[in-house]
Amino acid sequence: MQTISIQTSQNIELEYELAGIGDRLVAYIIDMLIYAAYFFTVILMYQATYSWGSETIRILIMFLPILFYQLLCEIFLNGQSLGKKVRNIKVISLDGNQPSVGQYLIRWIFRIVDTMISSGVVAIVTISLSTKAQRIGDMLAGTTVVRTRRSTQLRDTIFMETTEHYE
Repeated sequence: MQTISIQTSQNIELEYELAGIGDRLVAYIIDMLIYAAYFFTVILMYQATYSWGSETIRILIMFLPILFYQLLCEIFLNGQSLGKKVRNIKVISLDGNQPSVGQYLIRWIFRIVDTMISSGVVAIVTISLSTKAQRIGDMLAGTTVVRTRRSTQLRDTIFMETTEHYE
Protein backbone atom coordinates (compact mmCIF):
# COMPACT_ATOMS: atom_id res chain seq x y z
CA MET A 1 0.00 0.00 0.00
CA GLN A 2 1.13 3.51 -0.81
CA THR A 3 1.46 5.85 2.14
CA ILE A 4 1.95 9.56 2.62
CA SER A 5 3.77 11.25 5.51
CA ILE A 6 2.49 14.61 6.67
CA GLN A 7 4.38 16.92 8.99
CA THR A 8 1.87 18.77 11.19
CA SER A 9 2.31 22.27 12.54
CA GLN A 10 3.10 20.70 15.94
CA ASN A 11 6.09 18.97 14.31
CA ILE A 12 4.47 15.54 14.47
CA GLU A 13 4.79 13.27 11.48
CA LEU A 14 1.60 11.42 10.57
CA GLU A 15 1.55 8.55 8.12
CA TYR A 16 -1.63 7.82 6.17
CA GLU A 17 -2.41 4.96 3.85
CA LEU A 18 -3.52 6.40 0.50
CA ALA A 19 -6.85 5.29 -0.93
CA GLY A 20 -6.34 3.33 -4.10
CA ILE A 21 -8.22 3.56 -7.37
CA GLY A 22 -10.36 0.57 -6.40
CA ASP A 23 -11.57 2.17 -3.16
CA ARG A 24 -12.28 5.46 -4.87
CA LEU A 25 -14.07 3.76 -7.76
CA VAL A 26 -16.30 1.71 -5.46
CA ALA A 27 -17.12 4.87 -3.45
CA TYR A 28 -17.98 6.64 -6.72
CA ILE A 29 -20.27 3.77 -7.78
CA ILE A 30 -22.04 3.88 -4.41
CA ASP A 31 -22.55 7.62 -4.84
CA MET A 32 -23.93 7.00 -8.35
CA LEU A 33 -26.40 4.50 -6.89
CA ILE A 34 -27.49 7.17 -4.40
CA TYR A 35 -27.96 9.60 -7.32
CA ALA A 36 -30.07 7.01 -9.13
CA ALA A 37 -32.21 6.30 -6.06
CA TYR A 38 -32.79 10.01 -5.53
CA PHE A 39 -33.63 10.58 -9.19
CA PHE A 40 -36.01 7.58 -9.24
CA THR A 41 -37.76 8.87 -6.10
CA VAL A 42 -38.16 12.36 -7.58
CA ILE A 43 -39.55 10.91 -10.82
CA LEU A 44 -42.09 8.87 -8.86
CA MET A 45 -43.09 11.95 -6.85
CA TYR A 46 -43.37 13.96 -10.07
CA GLN A 47 -45.68 11.39 -11.65
CA ALA A 48 -47.82 11.18 -8.51
CA THR A 49 -48.21 14.96 -8.27
CA TYR A 50 -47.87 16.12 -11.86
CA SER A 51 -49.21 19.58 -11.11
CA TRP A 52 -46.48 20.85 -8.74
CA GLY A 53 -44.86 24.10 -9.86
CA SER A 54 -43.41 25.26 -13.12
CA GLU A 55 -41.02 23.27 -15.29
CA THR A 56 -38.03 25.30 -14.02
CA ILE A 57 -38.82 24.51 -10.38
CA ARG A 58 -39.19 20.81 -11.19
CA ILE A 59 -35.83 20.76 -12.95
CA LEU A 60 -34.16 22.57 -10.03
CA ILE A 61 -35.65 20.14 -7.54
CA MET A 62 -34.40 17.24 -9.63
CA PHE A 63 -30.87 18.39 -10.38
CA LEU A 64 -29.63 20.79 -7.67
CA PRO A 65 -29.23 18.13 -4.96
CA ILE A 66 -27.37 15.89 -7.42
CA LEU A 67 -25.18 18.77 -8.58
CA PHE A 68 -24.12 19.78 -5.07
CA TYR A 69 -24.12 16.31 -3.43
CA GLN A 70 -20.34 15.78 -3.43
CA LEU A 71 -19.54 19.31 -2.27
CA LEU A 72 -22.07 19.37 0.56
CA CYS A 73 -21.26 15.85 1.74
CA GLU A 74 -17.53 16.56 1.92
CA ILE A 75 -18.09 19.85 3.76
CA PHE A 76 -20.59 18.53 6.29
CA LEU A 77 -19.47 14.90 6.64
CA ASN A 78 -15.80 15.50 7.49
CA GLY A 79 -14.38 15.01 4.00
CA GLN A 80 -16.54 12.04 3.07
CA SER A 81 -19.45 11.41 0.76
CA LEU A 82 -21.71 8.50 1.68
CA GLY A 83 -19.76 6.27 -0.72
CA LYS A 84 -16.46 7.31 0.86
CA LYS A 85 -17.91 6.68 4.31
CA VAL A 86 -18.88 3.13 3.30
CA ARG A 87 -15.36 2.50 1.91
CA ASN A 88 -13.66 4.11 4.95
CA ILE A 89 -11.82 6.75 2.95
CA LYS A 90 -11.80 10.53 3.31
CA VAL A 91 -10.33 13.72 1.90
CA ILE A 92 -7.53 15.37 3.88
CA SER A 93 -5.40 18.43 3.28
CA LEU A 94 -1.73 17.84 2.51
CA ASP A 95 -0.80 19.82 5.62
CA GLY A 96 -2.63 17.31 7.83
CA ASN A 97 -5.58 19.56 8.62
CA GLN A 98 -9.22 19.29 7.70
CA PRO A 99 -9.58 20.77 4.19
CA SER A 100 -11.11 24.22 3.98
CA VAL A 101 -14.36 24.97 2.18
CA GLY A 102 -12.25 26.55 -0.58
CA GLN A 103 -10.29 23.31 -1.04
CA TYR A 104 -13.51 21.31 -1.22
CA LEU A 105 -14.85 23.83 -3.74
CA ILE A 106 -11.77 23.48 -5.97
CA ARG A 107 -12.06 19.67 -5.85
CA TRP A 108 -15.76 19.92 -6.72
CA ILE A 109 -15.20 22.28 -9.66
CA PHE A 110 -12.44 20.14 -11.16
CA ARG A 111 -14.55 17.00 -10.75
CA ILE A 112 -16.12 18.18 -14.03
CA VAL A 113 -12.79 17.65 -15.83
CA ASP A 114 -11.67 14.62 -13.83
CA THR A 115 -14.81 12.51 -14.01
CA MET A 116 -17.67 14.02 -15.99
CA ILE A 117 -16.12 15.21 -19.27
CA SER A 118 -13.64 12.35 -19.57
CA SER A 119 -15.86 9.61 -18.06
CA GLY A 120 -13.30 9.19 -15.28
CA VAL A 121 -10.33 8.44 -17.53
CA VAL A 122 -8.44 11.60 -16.51
CA ALA A 123 -9.04 10.83 -12.82
CA ILE A 124 -7.83 7.23 -13.13
CA VAL A 125 -4.71 8.22 -15.07
CA THR A 126 -3.74 11.08 -12.75
CA ILE A 127 -4.38 9.00 -9.61
CA SER A 128 -2.25 6.19 -11.05
CA LEU A 129 0.63 8.46 -12.03
CA SER A 130 0.62 10.76 -8.99
CA THR A 131 2.89 9.89 -6.06
CA LYS A 132 0.17 11.04 -3.66
CA ALA A 133 -2.72 9.32 -5.51
CA GLN A 134 -4.26 12.66 -6.49
CA ARG A 135 -6.56 13.59 -9.32
CA ILE A 136 -6.30 17.07 -10.89
CA GLY A 137 -8.80 18.54 -8.43
CA ASP A 138 -6.74 17.19 -5.51
CA MET A 139 -3.48 18.55 -6.93
CA LEU A 140 -4.91 22.04 -7.35
CA ALA A 141 -6.66 22.00 -3.96
CA GLY A 142 -3.70 20.55 -2.05
CA THR A 143 -5.66 17.50 -0.88
CA THR A 144 -5.57 13.73 -1.18
CA VAL A 145 -7.81 10.82 -0.26
CA VAL A 146 -6.69 8.46 2.49
CA ARG A 147 -8.00 5.39 4.26
CA THR A 148 -9.54 5.99 7.66
CA ARG A 149 -8.82 2.43 8.80
CA ARG A 150 -5.44 0.85 8.63
CA SER A 151 -5.30 -2.66 7.30
CA THR A 152 -3.77 -4.81 10.01
CA GLN A 153 -2.19 -8.18 9.70
CA LEU A 154 -1.33 -10.83 12.25
CA ARG A 155 2.31 -9.72 12.35
CA ASP A 156 1.13 -6.24 13.44
CA THR A 157 -0.40 -7.61 16.64
CA ILE A 158 1.44 -8.59 19.79
CA PHE A 159 1.18 -12.28 19.00
CA MET A 160 4.05 -14.19 20.61
CA GLU A 161 5.02 -17.82 20.34
CA THR A 162 4.85 -19.65 23.63
CA THR A 163 7.15 -22.40 24.83
CA GLU A 164 6.02 -25.98 24.65
CA HIS A 165 5.39 -26.39 28.41
CA TYR A 166 4.05 -22.89 29.12
CA GLU A 167 1.73 -22.63 32.15
